[in-house]
Amino acid sequence: MALKTRTKIIIAIVALLTLISFYGYRKAMRLKAIFEKITIAVSGFRNLKLTLTDIRLDVDVTMLNPSGENFEVSGYIATLKRMNFFYNGKYLATAKPVLSEISIPANNQLKIANIPVVLPTASVLAFTMDFMSFDIDKLTVEAVIEVAGTEIYIKQ
Repeated sequence: MALKTRTKIIIAIVALLTLISFYGYRKAMRLKAIFEKITIAVSGFRNLKLTLTDIRLDVDVTMLNPSGENFEVSGYIATLKRMNFFYNGKYLATAKPVLSEISIPANNQLKIANIPVVLPTASVLAFTMDFMSFDIDKLTVEAVIEVAGTEIYIKQ
């Protein structure tokens, strides 16, 4: 007995969706493997502005891809949700850069410049002794990237 046209169409659609899902899963696993190798570091800051309520500055962050494969994702797959900044291991602030396309070539780096960071003055006063001898090497960052609804953390 021959299959009806409607049944053939349904089987074809299910097969196509299965192939697309399998391809997407393999791509996500490959990106995750590359992503786990990526490192992040603060590479500079500028435009320091002090007020009674907060301290504002622009921070540059560099993400390094040491793998032999390109890391490229669009906003449909992943977005940079936030960056948490720490000084000497203590939480300082969170910045929310607008970055939905991430492209880091193999064995290369991506510099994200001028990320606005706002530090509440009260928090900074709590770390006054730490800031007396400010060392940019003690300033660390943690990037939070959302991939398909799951947050992945890149720590320095």
